[in-house]
Amino acid sequence: MMEIEFIGRYRVGRRLGEGAFAEVFLAIDEELESPVAIKVLARRWSDDEDVRERFLNEARLLRRLGGARLVAVHDIGELPDGRPYFVMPYADRGTLEDRLAALAGEQIPASAAYAVARDVALALRRVHEAGVVHRDVKPGNLLIFSEADSSLGGAEPLIAADERLVLGDFGLAKDLTIRASGISLPAGTPGYMAPEQSDAAAAVDERADVYACSALLTRILTGRPPGAGSAHSLPVGPAVRATILSGLDPQPASRQPSAGDWLVSLDKAVAADSTGVRPARRRRRAAVLGVAMAVLIASLGIGLIITTPEKKAPAAAAEAAVAFVRITDDTGKLSVDVPATWSQHWGNGWHPGQNPFFNEVNVGPGMNASPNVSDWFTDAAVPGLFAGISSKVVAQGKFTPDYMAQYFGPKGCTAAGRSEFRLDRLGLTGTQGEWTCGGGVHWRYAYGWPDHHRWILALEIKMVTAEDDKAWDEALRTVGHTFA
Repeated sequence: MMEIEFIGRYRVGRRLGEGAFAEVFLAIDEELESPVAIKVLARRWSDDEDVRERFLNEARLLRRLGGARLVAVHDIGELPDGRPYFVMPYADRGTLEDRLAALAGEQIPASAAYAVARDVALALRRVHEAGVVHRDVKPGNLLIFSEADSSLGGAEPLIAADERLVLGDFGLAKDLTIRASGISLPAGTPGYMAPEQSDAAAAVDERADVYACSALLTRILTGRPPGAGSAHSLPVGPAVRATILSGLDPQPASRQPSAGDWLVSLDKAVAADSTGVRPARRRRRAAVLGVAMAVLIASLGIGLIITTPEKKAPAAAAEAAVAFVRITDDTGKLSVDVPATWSQHWGNGWHPGQNPFFNEVNVGPGMNASPNVSDWFTDAAVPGLFAGISSKVVAQGKFTPDYMAQYFGPKGCTAAGRSEFRLDRLGLTGTQGEWTCGGGVHWRYAYGWPDHHRWILALEIKMVTAEDDKAWDEALRTVGHTFA
């Protein structure tokens, strides 16, 4: 029997579910005439200050993380009895658990399973970059919304073309950047939780979510989570099987360090199985990105799509050929060819933590590539490339043609020429030039706008050796987008 008629301005419809610490209601925002989901602290915990603070921290954490792949928090408040609540969008298409149940007995195409696993890993990558571990990744916490997601392709029948997959329920999430609360309990869901999550004394970090990624992919492909040999009977190639089993290793140290690293392994394994070439052994995790881009353009990302390298014929017998690979940002809207030796590719957009985008998200598609993407901007010996596209920065007046005409390059560098830039195949005109910096390093850049000047395509490369000139030429020749 429903005891609550209104929660704030929201008219309560029915209870959607109940967990250990909270219950969730379907309600209607009568002002906006739209359904919402409201999470309310369970009555039995209303007087427990530790649990109450943990509940509020979930809402604060979701607001801090943001992003299209994570559930949003629209409102927060308190009931007359003092219990806190927060308001989220309603997942009108249910959960991935519901979808898998509806497809029970059917063989899910491996391509659909990879697409869903990749989207989950991208969501977790953002979580891990913020120093947070989710600890309860499972099909029931993956929400489906009736909203098209152009970056999630090939996921049918799991996720339709007009649907979006979102990671929710951060009630068990752990912020590794702060001291834990007084609650110290085994946390997670059997079948998806890593072995160390059953030990209240064990350290739990991002590798617990890596285990869940492999467990989720196993469930999609076999119809059940790991156990009874299900992971060893996976209907996949040897490289993908090795990646999944690595993520399921009982020892955290033997798993990929984070969801981003797991995604890189999965993408390489899928490509290897499709070509019959085994991927190289996984390298140690790169240092955490701490790049402050003084050129005003900063970006970061992990786990880009790498397609079959394009083989280049040597210009002369004495000149070695440079192999290139195509990289694509997370949205799938921006792509470019880079040297294969620039093996680290991160592409989740223009970084919201750097000038001039403080506290902003969704600035636009963007990506980096380098032999060492953690240090390429700050280490004079490491080359690298940035490519980005955005209408938001132009609307803010930060990357208009007039603005860029007054920009003289990174601190400590001097302008070494500027000229008009045309890229007729993309219908762009703009400016290009070079900056010279200490240690013999020089930068090349090109900023192009369409005729209406409503968005910008930015391309920058730091060149250390003469070979890097080829990277610039290839980038200009191959950069492409589907941005409108």
